Order: sequence, then C-alpha cells, then structure tokens
Amino acid sequence: MPKESLSVPNPVMHQSNAGYSFYLPPITDNVLRLTLILFTAWLAQAIATTFFYEGSRESLFWQHALFYQGQGFQNGFHPAQVLTHLMLFAGSMGGFWDLFFDCLLLYFFGSELERQWGGHHFLRFTGYAMIGGAIAAILMRLVPGMVQAGFWGLTAPLTAILVAYAMLWPNRQVLLFFVIPIRIKVLLLGGTFLYGVIAIVSGQYERLISMSSGALSGALFLYYYAHKGLRGTSADQNWSTRSSSAGSVDRYGHPGGTGGAGLKTRIAQYRKQKRLQAKQDQINRRIEMKEEVDRLLARISRDGMDSLSSKEKKFLDKASHLF
Repeated sequence: MPKESLSVPNPVMHQSNAGYSFYLPPITDNVLRLTLILFTAWLAQAIATTFFYEGSRESLFWQHALFYQGQGFQNGFHPAQVLTHLMLFAGSMGGFWDLFFDCLLLYFFGSELERQWGGHHFLRFTGYAMIGGAIAAILMRLVPGMVQAGFWGLTAPLTAILVAYAMLWPNRQVLLFFVIPIRIKVLLLGGTFLYGVIAIVSGQYERLISMSSGALSGALFLYYYAHKGLRGTSADQNWSTRSSSAGSVDRYGHPGGTGGAGLKTRIAQYRKQKRLQAKQDQINRRIEMKEEVDRLLARISRDGMDSLSSKEKKFLDKASHLF
C-alpha cells in the first residue's frame, strides 16, 4: 500500500521514517519577482543615502516613510508613501539583514502559499495585507496622542503570510534556527507574544500595530474565501485555487492543482489526508514491530531466552499486548 503524501511539501523540513531531513522548495514566480523588487529597493536606498542624501537616512525616510517622526496629513504626507514605505529598510548593514530575513520568510512561506493558491490569489492576498497595514497606520494617526512614530517595512504583509500558513497547516513542523523542530502554530503564537512584549517594552508601538493589522488582514482574507470559495474563470483558470480532481496537479507539478473545490474544501481535504497519513504511519509502525518480533523469536529459537537483553524482553512483552 503506497504511503499517502501531503498535497504540498514542507518548505523547511520533511519528516520520514528515517527522521527529519532539510528540504528547500522551488521558488515560485511572484515570490522571485517580489524578492528582486525588494533587493532593488534596498540597493537604491543604499545608493541614495551614500551619494544623494549625504548619508542622511532621515531625509530619505521623511520623504518616503509613512508618518515619519510625527508627520501629519498637512505636514509632509504624500499619497505615494502608502506604497513607498513598504520598500524602506533600516540603514547600512541593518537594512541588509532586514532584507535578508524578509526574503527568507517570503521564500519559505510565500512560495508555499503561491503554489497552493496560484499567483493571482497570492498577489491579491499580499496586496490586501499591505493595504490593511497602511489603513491601520492612517487610523492610528487620526487618533490624537496614539502613535507618532513612522511606519515602514514589510511587517504587515509578512505577518499575514505567516498567519495564513499557520491557519492552513497549523500542525506542520518547521526547523527553528534550522535545528529545533517546532509546530508552526506554536512558533507563530510564541513569536508573536515575544515580539509584542518587546515592542511594548521598547515603545515600538508602530511595529505592533503593523503586525496586528497584517495578522487581521490575513485571517479575514482566509475567512472570507473559505466561506465564499474561490471561483476561477476561463480567463484565469491557471491561477485558480480550485482542484478538479484528487489526481490533478498545479502549475508547478504538485498534487491538488487548479479547478473544482474552494479553499474551504481544500482545507477539509488536507485534514482528511492528515488522518489518512496518521493511519498509514500506524500501520507502518505495526509492520516494523512485527518484523522485529519475528527477528527476536528466531533468536530465541536459536539461542534461547537468555540471549535477549532486558530492553528486548520489554519490547516482546509490549508487542504481546498489541498483537
């Protein structure tokens, strides 16, 4: 009986009977484009602060961040900042590491979502999260005395991507620091709590607001489409999140591709596959246990009971209750 496989592979870690092995997913089209855009934005910022702003990060952020250092609608605000603030990074090497970790999260988790949904719906989801973060910043600026710090970076859309990933695959395991296996729901909840405490203690309320707005945008997007169902048309059939049959594949060659059921059905199918996977793993463990029992019984027949260790005797006792 062939072993049941998940419709989408784990982007960080794959579990097998032999243990855990590192797995790198193929980068998807739009994730690659977004990564190149981010790198270009960081490079342009580095050149601008070196040659045109005389090394001044403040001048660049005043023009392109959202409500930087107490800017208001009548003082330095420009509608383009709703988009430009997403492409800003901290100065010098700090900005490079911001870029690196943003792209790393986008690659591991964004590629997974794009393969599951298709490029069209992935970009729509990311756009909603960006808009949600900007709306939250504007609303906070309208409240007197709330938040006077500026907003910049991809905190909102990246948080939305993590929330969507955790909602679709809550029990999937990833490697924390590439070493420690941990369930994605535990990682998200623990990381969010820790980040929130740090933001409150350090007074970085704008980061907390960006995270909250991104998480809310991602959750609302999934909730809406899980109840509505994503309907593809002949014009965008290649980008549909629906699957026509259990044997279909997506545009990247993974099972569960375009056509048929909505997102809610896909989630139900995934949970069913998880149950089948658990049953298959149980069958495999029983088969392995039976093979070990046969091996030990053959040794007893050949060398006697005293040839077994205490551990092997306990194993036989346990197996006698199971079989």
